[in-house]
Amino acid sequence: MSHGYKTAMEVAIDDMRDDISDIKEVLKGLTVAVGTLAVQEERQNRMRQDIDNILKSIDAQWKVIRAIQDTCNTRQRHVEFTEKLMGGPDTQSWWNAKVTGATEKVVLMFAGAIASAVGYQIYHAILEVIRRQ
Repeated sequence: MSHGYKTAMEVAIDDMRDDISDIKEVLKGLTVAVGTLAVQEERQNRMRQDIDNILKSIDAQWKVIRAIQDTCNTRQRHVEFTEKLMGGPDTQSWWNAKVTGATEKVVLMFAGAIASAVGYQIYHAILEVIRRQ
């Protein structure tokens, strides 16, 4: 460099340095973008797997529900057949049987309570007689 001027070769080298610097910056940006893309692809793969698992689970649940529904339908047909075969009771007879059963239980409870009270009184009367002797 003689008079502060750059030669054509020095200018070309400076331009190359600037170009290399620009290329490095672009490569850094591309590296970040590729890394981000890889992370996003991994997340998408995991989401696909999760969705597949959820769909399999839903299918399995529907199969179980369908089996339960089939069982209920089969049992309902058996109940209807049995009612026809045995001549199912009318609603009034059913209600009368329930009321009679409840009344019977209440009467038995009161009878048991009265018997216990009477037995308790007899027990005390006997103890009193024994003490007086």
